[in-house]
Amino acid sequence: MEAIRFAPVGRCIYCEAPGTLSDEHIVPYGIGGRVVLPEASCAQCATVTSAFELRLLRSGNWWPLRRALDLASRRARKQPDAFRGTVRASGESFEVDIKVASHPLVVLVLDFDPPCHLTGAPIPAGGATHAIAQRVSAWHVRAFQFHGDFDAVFDRANLRMPRAELTLQVDMSANDLARLLAKIALGWAIGRYGLSAFDEIFLRDLIIGDTVEPNRWVGATPLDVRFDGRSLHVVSDSVVDNEVIVHVQLFRPPAGWEQPPTYQVVVGRLGDQMGRDAMEQSTHAPATDGPVKGPAA
Repeated sequence: MEAIRFAPVGRCIYCEAPGTLSDEHIVPYGIGGRVVLPEASCAQCATVTSAFELRLLRSGNWWPLRRALDLASRRARKQPDAFRGTVRASGESFEVDIKVASHPLVVLVLDFDPPCHLTGAPIPAGGATHAIAQRVSAWHVRAFQFHGDFDAVFDRANLRMPRAELTLQVDMSANDLARLLAKIALGWAIGRYGLSAFDEIFLRDLIIGDTVEPNRWVGATPLDVRFDGRSLHVVSDSVVDNEVIVHVQLFRPPAGWEQPPTYQVVVGRLGDQMGRDAMEQSTHAPATDGPVKGPAA
């Protein structure tokens, strides 16, 4: 699908401030997002959202994947050409730099419970986002290429043709991911329905505030939500009892590989007439962001 540019909002979608506003990429530009909500963020809120986006974009999880897939970057000259890993062989450990061109396409996936708002489950204690499981999804394991004289390291240790284990750092903050999913969902919902269509928006404190209940609104879906095509990211929405629910899949591998979870975010409540009109129409409208560049199954 080609890039989508929604109608300008004219107020900050996070605090409703007027004035000088920047455009919002609903899915971050740094992971290939092409759906834009113009005039949607004030400078103060953009500083907050950019901070957690950047932590995710430069995490050990997404940064190597972004580089291996050759996704866009606003700081292209500052992008690394290799990422650190640890090789263990014959009881010895070595730090190595794996070249971007041969870095394995792997992504750490966080599985959440469904949003507590939808299930009636109690909010997890402690304030942090509760991830029920973590798993590493490997799209493809390439023939590794290393920076530096890696063979000489093995020669010095008298390790010939070793059986080696490679450890990669694929860390990610569950809180940052929950906030990003909320940001994607809010931008998409306002682009679809307009800011004035909502009687109440649930996500603002989660995105730019200090909320301690991210699992109230954000989680995975127990439903078997399927998307067509080979897009890298997919966003869609539905309306249930006047509430807008947005579904998001990020970093989808090619067909035939294990698919990541579909997250669902409860955005807010539409006005009565807008909600009735939305439910009478087809509200499952997917937006796709970028082709999958990984290997075919």
